[in-house]
Amino acid sequence: MIIGQSMGSIAGLIAAGAFVVLVVFLCIFLTRMSAMLQETTRQITQLGNDADSLGRELEDILENTNRLMDDLNDKAEKITPAVEAIANVSQSVSDLNDASRAMVEKLNAQREQSPFKNRIFKTAAQAAMMGALGRFGKRKKHEAE
Repeated sequence: MIIGQSMGSIAGLIAAGAFVVLVVFLCIFLTRMSAMLQETTRQITQLGNDADSLGRELEDILENTNRLMDDLNDKAEKITPAVEAIANVSQSVSDLNDASRAMVEKLNAQREQSPFKNRIFKTAAQAAMMGALGRFGKRKKHEAE
């Protein structure tokens, strides 16, 4: 033992040394914590600035979008009558097609029921062929002379 010191004073010195070590570690911890809080504050400030910038850009985008939507709505209103007219014409063509189909079916049914059904068409076809052959023959005669 150290001369002139009692056990109590040695314990007090050990406690004082431990307290000094604790204070040193607390100072290091608080210094690092302070630096980390400053960095966090800086990052939060930067995020706030970025959010403000994004907010302004978003307002511009929304304004442009609203303008485009208004323009699109105006154009849609102008085109609507043309689209309706095209739809009406399409319906008219469809109705005409249905009516033509019904007329052809009716004529075919009448032709099937007629006693002269094939004779009339056959006679007309024969007359047309005879006329065409006669003209062909006359032309050949004139070319030969």
